[in-house]
Amino acid sequence: MSKKYKVKRTIKKVQNVEKGTFIDTINFFKKEEREIILLRGEIETNYQKTSKHTLGKALYLCGTCFKPVKIRSIYNNRTLFFKHFLDAPKCPFYEGKSLSKEETLKRMYRGNRESVKHSEMKHNVERWVSQTKGVSKSDVEKRLYATFNPKKWRVPDVYAIYMGKKLVFEVQLSTTFVSIIVERNSHYEKDSTHIIWIFDKFNPEKDMQKMTQKDTYYEANSNAFVFNDIAKKESEKRGELILLCYYIVPELEEGKIVEHTERKLISLSDLTFSDTKNLPYYFDFTGTRSRLIAQTHQNPECFITKYIDGQRTGYEDELDEEIWTKLKSFSNKESLKIIIEALWTTKKGIAKYDGPHNFVWFSNIMLNQRKQFGTIFIKALETYNILKEVKALDKTGSFTKSLRRHYTKKPEQKLEYDCILKIVFPELF
Repeated sequence: MSKKYKVKRTIKKVQNVEKGTFIDTINFFKKEEREIILLRGEIETNYQKTSKHTLGKALYLCGTCFKPVKIRSIYNNRTLFFKHFLDAPKCPFYEGKSLSKEETLKRMYRGNRESVKHSEMKHNVERWVSQTKGVSKSDVEKRLYATFNPKKWRVPDVYAIYMGKKLVFEVQLSTTFVSIIVERNSHYEKDSTHIIWIFDKFNPEKDMQKMTQKDTYYEANSNAFVFNDIAKKESEKRGELILLCYYIVPELEEGKIVEHTERKLISLSDLTFSDTKNLPYYFDFTGTRSRLIAQTHQNPECFITKYIDGQRTGYEDELDEEIWTKLKSFSNKESLKIIIEALWTTKKGIAKYDGPHNFVWFSNIMLNQRKQFGTIFIKALETYNILKEVKALDKTGSFTKSLRRHYTKKPEQKLEYDCILKIVFPELF
């Protein structure tokens, strides 16, 4: 039996660079797993945008030394935790370093690629790719020079030209760091090349999946591609590359969205090759789930935040032209997101910041640093029956002072978002 390592989260707080807020890591890792995994890749992507790793490219900082941190897990333990990037200066929670980050990744990735099983699998994939209708060229470990920078190159496991599109396959048998996955995806996206990550096996049960499988699974629209004995036999039968695709299907049950996993043998012709993302997929999980969210008509705030993030979900039909025009004209959409999030967490009774007296701290932040939203925030505390609780927890009198200051100075309020907030929180108007 393999030894199971005990994980202790030594970094207690991290700072969200964009918002400047501090987050308790215990609460952070209570988020939905998909959200954390996608964020894990986003952190790596932003960190790799500059060789100097300036703070402007970091998403989260250690709450002690304010240096960039990433999300990690260790072998044989599924607990996620924050860890400093290897080249970050030391702090009281820093774990030290031996090999450089680049050297560690190169050695582990090179070790995986040199295995017998890896070699057999990539040659089998190329064999059937070469016989697939629509493939005009294929090769194993062909050095590909980037069109955006001739000095940069990669050697994918399998390379092909399919229906005029550049396509590469990367075989993932064991641990591949998220930074390697993100770097490869980013490189091929810049080079207008589609990439398919292939597993030798895949367990549809979330708790049984490797974290690095999830890094590729969720990024590929929740589609996982497997080349195992079943796929190999079907490839031999059809005379083309066949993969076993696992995909998540969201459905509505009693007004709530539930998810289950299905699987199907698919060929390259069954895949959708998007012009906006270089990861082909069979089932459109994201699009399907967005349409279901719109159908529930239970979370109008979801539309607002999705729209601000640039993803239209279907709620646009619920808004009149005046509101649409207003939404599109907002110059500071991040400010709108902040007040929606603040009011929604208050409505749910969840303090946005951690501390000995959560809502006291949270309320002081809103009344002192978000003064332009102070009046509607106070209205939310009253409407959602939280005001008395905050006053009771206010042992030092700080909230009482903030409240008195707001009523006395009467800071100018930001009212331009009211047409939107009335949709999300009609009870506050």
